[in-house]
Amino acid sequence: MSSTGVLRRLSPASLARAAPIADGRFWLVQALVLAIAAGHNAIEALGVAHQLGMLYFVPTSLYFMPVIYAAMYFGLRGSLPTAILCTAISVPNWFLWHEGPERLGDMTQMTVVVFFGVFVGFRVNHERRLIASLESVTHALELSESRYRELFQSAGEAILVLDDANRVVDCNEAARALAGPSCCAKSNTPLDELFSGELSTHITALKVTDSERPPLVRLTALDGRDVWVEPVCASLGHTTQVLLRDVTEQHKRQANLEMYTAHIHRAQEEERRRIAQEIHDETVQSLILLCRELDDVEESVTGRGREHLAGVRRQTEEIIERLRGLIRGLRPPLLDDLGLVPAVQRLLDEVSSRSPIQTKLDVAGNGRQPPPSIELAFLRIAQEAINNAARHGTPTHVRVNITYEADGIAIEVADDGRGFEPIADAPDMVRTGHWGIAGMHERAREAGASLFIDSSPGAGTTVRATYGNGADQGGGVVGRYAPRPV
Repeated sequence: MSSTGVLRRLSPASLARAAPIADGRFWLVQALVLAIAAGHNAIEALGVAHQLGMLYFVPTSLYFMPVIYAAMYFGLRGSLPTAILCTAISVPNWFLWHEGPERLGDMTQMTVVVFFGVFVGFRVNHERRLIASLESVTHALELSESRYRELFQSAGEAILVLDDANRVVDCNEAARALAGPSCCAKSNTPLDELFSGELSTHITALKVTDSERPPLVRLTALDGRDVWVEPVCASLGHTTQVLLRDVTEQHKRQANLEMYTAHIHRAQEEERRRIAQEIHDETVQSLILLCRELDDVEESVTGRGREHLAGVRRQTEEIIERLRGLIRGLRPPLLDDLGLVPAVQRLLDEVSSRSPIQTKLDVAGNGRQPPPSIELAFLRIAQEAINNAARHGTPTHVRVNITYEADGIAIEVADDGRGFEPIADAPDMVRTGHWGIAGMHERAREAGASLFIDSSPGAGTTVRATYGNGADQGGGVVGRYAPRPV
């Protein structure tokens, strides 16, 4: 506050307006001041003060009582008017009965009384402002807590408050409906006693990793139905608030969609198998018979007609080879006859035959042969990765590694091509037209495998699919596209 503002507050008019004149205790204090002044003047008039010697200042010291009392009860607005009254009453005493050092000592003592009165008044005002501020903050906190409790209890999602040991210290009505009335019946109930240990394990992991994509956990509700929840954790100091977001309906829709997608893929494979079989058994065989008939006709024809028939036969043989290539694309016979490795080698040979790309296949491990469905899924993933590299990446080298583990298999397709910008998530792939990557992800999910794609502009692309106990269970490369493992 500026000095002008202080002087304005200390002006007689301001003091008169601020003084607690409506409080009877204020006037009792003023009466005490008058009583002390009357006693002091009586002592001075009777000459007793001169007989006290150095104790002549005792009567003036009594003014401390009303001034400090006014400061304690009314603050500055009570102590300052009281101190001014004490000073005004003492002025005649100084000039009528004192002179020299006594007058100076009495004036100094009154100055000390006024100083302490003002000082204590200021401190009392300051403390009262702090108390008022504290009460205001306390009221706001109580109001905020009341609103929080109302929102907490009325929330439609189950909310748990856990301590560091995953013990439930508080929960809302939705949580009680999910876990039963015993959810918060007693303090510090272990979370494992209310739900499966899987939920506690995931929550502990979320506390440490702060995952952006919490896992889905299946719980059994009080009424016996299965509920899928997505736990979301928020740290609250020494406790953690866990929101169990009910995603049962979304999970059902997702499961139905995944079943539908898997059915489509199976139907596609069956249709490919049927078309490949029909082309091989009917069209190709018919063309082979046509070639034989052309051979028979060619033997009975001479001259230019013989040359023309030879050209027709060559064209027919080319058509047969193209159809056989189409059959291998639809359903590679090598996969059914010899397994995954020869089928992948055939894919690499076809790429090398039609482009300058150098290819290499490395096989490691002595694990057992995976199920045919896994081999088919991995072949389709490798086929898509190799074709994508050849069409879009313009690489000079493509390398495929197949590793057989004791109870699993891993396949990795790496190229030194252009790479591509990271893609955030599987839904974004569809929206941006990356159907091939989305298809690889879906095939890996259907096979129960994990798919990881590491790519960045100018650094090539690596596609890795893993299945079984030997499969990677990690989350891919941070900052690059790594679909959610399934």
